[in-house]
Parts: sequence; structure tokens; C-alpha cells
Amino acid sequence: MQPTNTYPILVSLLIIPVFLYILNQIRARGFSEGWWLPWMSVLLLFPCYVWSGWGSLRMDLRSAASLAVLTGFLIQPWSSGPRIRWIWGDAWIIILIASQAITEFSQENLVPLTPLEQLRDFGLPYLVGRLCLRSPGDLQRMLPAVCIPAAILSVYAIIESITKINVVNLIIGKRWELLETSEGFRWGLKRAQGNLNHPIYLGLMLTMLLPWLLEAYSQSKKNLGAYWWRFSPALAIVAIIGTVSRAAQLAAVLTLITAFIFRNPRWRGILIGMVLVAGGTGYLFREDILEALSKFVDEPDKSSDVIKHKGLEYPYSGTLHRDLLQMVYEDEVKNVPLLGYGSMLESMPVDNDRDERFKSIDDHYLVYLLRFGPVGVTIFLCFAVCIAIYLFREAWANDTPHAAFCGAMLGSFVGTTMMLKGVSLEPDYGWMWLFSAGIAGRLHAFRLELHESKVRSDSPGA
Repeated sequence: MQPTNTYPILVSLLIIPVFLYILNQIRARGFSEGWWLPWMSVLLLFPCYVWSGWGSLRMDLRSAASLAVLTGFLIQPWSSGPRIRWIWGDAWIIILIASQAITEFSQENLVPLTPLEQLRDFGLPYLVGRLCLRSPGDLQRMLPAVCIPAAILSVYAIIESITKINVVNLIIGKRWELLETSEGFRWGLKRAQGNLNHPIYLGLMLTMLLPWLLEAYSQSKKNLGAYWWRFSPALAIVAIIGTVSRAAQLAAVLTLITAFIFRNPRWRGILIGMVLVAGGTGYLFREDILEALSKFVDEPDKSSDVIKHKGLEYPYSGTLHRDLLQMVYEDEVKNVPLLGYGSMLESMPVDNDRDERFKSIDDHYLVYLLRFGPVGVTIFLCFAVCIAIYLFREAWANDTPHAAFCGAMLGSFVGTTMMLKGVSLEPDYGWMWLFSAGIAGRLHAFRLELHESKVRSDSPGA
């Protein structure tokens, strides 16, 4: 998505003020409390498609805010304890970024700014998440910084969906031709996209905010937070419905289920059994479910639209698009190098007979396989599984105040990771996914630090 000529000017005018403001807040209020609200506000509220580019490197307000956080940490680190406790999640994200650079080098696409762009896309949001919490109690103290911009984003999305007007896009003059047609309207609503490039991205972003909002709801019910926090999860859920994104709605349902499971330990066995049965049923009746999903969003009868592939005709719809991708790119997948074709796919064989609609590869795992090969996909999955294990362990142990939060985050993280089978992992919401992974890593590090502290205190001569 290329910016208009005014975007580099706008970004350049805002980068330095945002950077200096966050640094000043850190100096005045201390590290953590000083940057939580401005960083989350930039992440959730500023249009992510407004950026400036220098070669292969992008610069936007998210990046400027994150660099200010890292600078503030170097100047004013945590007042106590180690600066960072290394964990396997850190190793996997480093290996992931390194594998991308190695692939680009093998395809002769590596230029000086490419590794920096890969660090910006994957490393920055994860690192901010890892540095976010100084102590477990910071999780509750951070809730206002998340709830305020999340509520604003939810209300904005609801208004957009009902009025069919995205005010910011209208002012900036930003248009998406596909979303101005039937693709952007379902159930008589405009599919809300907020400040992101697509309604699916907004829906998944809001889904990953649900654990925070559910925790805020819980704190408010205990009179430990603002009264309006009790309505914040409902606002987000209505906004997710307003995106009319099945992926986001399914991920949100999984988030609510895991939140309930881990807030009610005695129901765990029954509920987990029900989830497994539902998953098995979904697998067995997959075709029927796909048909139902098409009708759910009022897609036209699939017999009315067909594609041709290798001389044969196949029914086509938006729902079937993801399944058809596997067939259409079958040859490229069979011949993909171990390290992939590179991020630009320049060395991938060109199929001139491929239907134009399949240039949009709405499957993160497929496009990542083509770009970075079986090695890259394996590393990505190892990273995701590692983070899911951290969250599951914290939630299942149920021995910390943030156990229920981790249970809900497990649902949103795993749900979003599963939905990547039908959408590419874009920075729009990918930053929140990686930030959540960093938070999970930090909570896991707290457990390790506590265990090590107990071992030292129990050792002879301690």
C-alpha cells in the first residue's frame, strides 16, 4: 500500500514531537508509567497506513514511539532487578528475523536497510512487550492506558459501521476501491476498518484487546477500576461484529471461551472437552461449515462464479478463495526452495494463466512458505507455540493474579494465530500480536525469576 505524497510530510512533522513527548513522559513519570498511554494511543488510534519510506525501510509513528521507549529504557531502566531475563521466546524471535535476512541474502535481495525493516516489523513490538512490565502488578496499573484508546477505537468502529462513514479516511482522502463496493458492505452495515487497511485487521486487533478489557471489567467489578470499564468488553465485541469478519468473530468466541474456562477452574475439564468435540465436529463437517459461512455473510451462490485452473472449472467465492489458494499455488509450493523465494517472490515462477484474484494470497502460512520456505514457516510456528505454552502454563497454574488474564490472552493469541490461515499477518494488527507475545514472555520471565529467587533462598547458607 503506497502512501500519497502528503504522508511523508505528515509523518516527518509528527515523528520528532512524538519521540520527544514520550521521552519527556518517561523522565517525568518513570519508565513504564511514562509511555504506556502514549504508546498504546499511537498503536491503536493513529492511521497505520500513514508512513514514510526510505528504500526498503518504513518509518511511522509506531516506530518512533517504540524507539522512544527503547531509548527511555536505556536512559532510565527498571529501578530493581535484571534488565531482561532471556527466555526461549527471545531466541525464537531472533532466529525468525535472522532466517528472513538469510533468505534475502540467498536470493540476492539483501540491501542494508532490509534487516532494519525486518527488525522494525517483528523485533520492535515484541521487544516493547518484553520491556512493558517492571513487576506483575504493572499489569493492573497498565489497564487505563489500554482501556482508553481501546474504547475510543471501538466506538469509532461502531459509528463507522452504522453511518458508513470513516471520518479520518474521508479527511485524508484515503480510499480502498474493493471496500467501496459490495466487499465492504454486509448485513446492511459498512465493514468497519477504523484506522487499519482492512476490516479483518481491525477485527483481529480488537480481539487481541479483549483480554485487557475483560481484566478491566473484572477489576471494575471489584471496585478497583473505573465504572465505565464494565462496558468496555461489550463495546469491543459490538465493534468486532461491526467488522463483519468471520475470522475475528471466531477468534473472539475462542477468547471468551478460554477466559471463562480459566476464570472457572472447576469447569475446565467439561469446557475443554466441549471445545475438542466442537473442533472435531468442525473438521468432519468442514464443507458444510464453509457453505454456511458463505450464506452467513450473504455471499452470492457459488455456482454463479467459477475460476479456471489447468483447464478445469471450480466454484469460487470469498470463503472458498482461501481453500483454492492451496490448489492454485500447488506447483510453486512443491518446488519452493528450503529458504523460500524471498519476500518479493521475484524468483518464483510466473503463471500467466492464474486468475488475477489469486494475486491476493490471504493465507499467512502459504505466503510465508513461499517467501521464506519450510525453514521459515517451521521457525514461525515454533515461536507461536512457545508463546502459547507460556500463556497456557500461567493460566493453568492459577497461582498468580494474572492467571485469568493469561487464559483470555491464550484464546486471543491462539485464535488469531489459527485465523492466519485465512489472512496475511500484516503490521496493522501484527504489532499487537507481537506485543502480546512480548507480554507473555515477560510474565513467563517473572515465574522463572520467582523460582530462581526461591531456590537461592532455600539453598544452604542463604
